[in-house]
Amino acid sequence: MLLHELFDIEEDIYFVEESYLAQRTIERTLQYLNGILDVSEEQHMQLLRAREGDHTLGLLIFNPADEEVSVDFWSVFTGSLALAPLKKEFEAIANSLLISNIPEKDVEISSEKWRDAVNEYYSLMLVNRNLCPVCTFKPESYESVFSEKRVIRVTELLDLLQKKGFYFGGRLSHTGTTGTDERAAGFSNMEG
Repeated sequence: MLLHELFDIEEDIYFVEESYLAQRTIERTLQYLNGILDVSEEQHMQLLRAREGDHTLGLLIFNPADEEVSVDFWSVFTGSLALAPLKKEFEAIANSLLISNIPEKDVEISSEKWRDAVNEYYSLMLVNRNLCPVCTFKPESYESVFSEKRVIRVTELLDLLQKKGFYFGGRLSHTGTTGTDERAAGFSNMEG
């Protein structure tokens, strides 16, 4: 995944916001970051930062495995897709966190590439059905999308249309009608 490449990390990553749409309002992001800010001076955190110039695009905070969650992972906070006032609020909180917690990695990245990474994350989560806690449907197989029977049936229909005088290459046969558009004649031939 692009985020793993950008930060050279191997652990799982999870965005705090539950959906791409929620990135516009970043309610959880602001709530959690304010909570983290309250304890940030007392407790050192492993922190990674994505930035464009002086603007923080995203923060990744490390969560070590414990008795509740058995794997290490990174929580991803971003305000880069949020509405302007929320984006400013995110950056203000991020800057306050960065005063007492120097990032282990501070990655310079364009906002476009960061947006691509966010898009990739939510796209993969959606395809893998990880954003639906109550999904009971299995992911669709390639066979359900590409049906050999469907291809055979469409081929048969195209062959039939061609026999009736309709050619997909733009050629039309003469049907013996006079004074009518050849295209109309080709179509009328199909009806009969």
